[in-house]
Amino acid sequence: DGPWVLDNVHFAEYDSDQVFFQTSSNMIEMTPTPITLTGGAERFVNVAKRVTFEPNPYRRVFHGLPNNWQDSYSAATFDLYGDITGNPGSIIRPKDEMNNFDGCTGYEKEKIYVCNYAVGHVRLNNFLVSNAQNFDVARLDASGNGPSLDHQPSGIGNYLNKFSVIISDLIFYQLSNVVFGNNNNIQVKFSSDAVGDMSPIIEIQSVANIFCPPSSLRLLNAVQLNSVAELRAATQTSFFITIDGRFAFRLEADMQRVNISPEAPQAMYTGILQCE
Repeated sequence: DGPWVLDNVHFAEYDSDQVFFQTSSNMIEMTPTPITLTGGAERFVNVAKRVTFEPNPYRRVFHGLPNNWQDSYSAATFDLYGDITGNPGSIIRPKDEMNNFDGCTGYEKEKIYVCNYAVGHVRLNNFLVSNAQNFDVARLDASGNGPSLDHQPSGIGNYLNKFSVIISDLIFYQLSNVVFGNNNNIQVKFSSDAVGDMSPIIEIQSVANIFCPPSSLRLLNAVQLNSVAELRAATQTSFFITIDGRFAFRLEADMQRVNISPEAPQAMYTGILQCE
């Protein structure tokens, strides 16, 4: 149920043409596809290397299956040698506009984007219900010129606890309606490729279930800075209270993960976000 590493795997005898099934009322496509994601694998970074296909299937990967998890758009698969996409070192993302960025190519048949950026994941845990850590997340252009791309949960209590971030200074993320726990705090985790990686800027605009203006939030053991410019230049976990009261922060992946495949994300951060 977690992220996986495919190493030296051969997929044989998958159909090269579409396969359909006739129901009593219509035709349903049921083409066997070698690679798709489920559970934890569709919410973290997976790795594929030395993967072969014979014959070449109708599609090698598919990200269009319905599921309950509203953060499944955050999935990623690192195609180390380009065995799946033909693009060595690329990353495969679900075809959600939150994942589209400069240089990405979309494939409708597979419901994917193939991109060349680095990706990290931020998980929020309010210690209440692990699969119902509700919040709304938007991705914005840091220049202020581009449109915002929103990914909002469809209702309280549905499956959600993380979002992915594109590691770039050109974008930032805004969170709103963040649900806190009984002790007015949230555990924050950030995973990324290497120790020392910094997340993009993340802003909290509003809190949902407790009386706590974002200006009263603090990231424990983090450095408080005095400007957005300082936050952009930060090389360790830091935060800044904006002039209009938003809580802006960046996270440093400062711990080496153990028992991890060399190609998988190697580093993580764990901290506490608290209302004071």
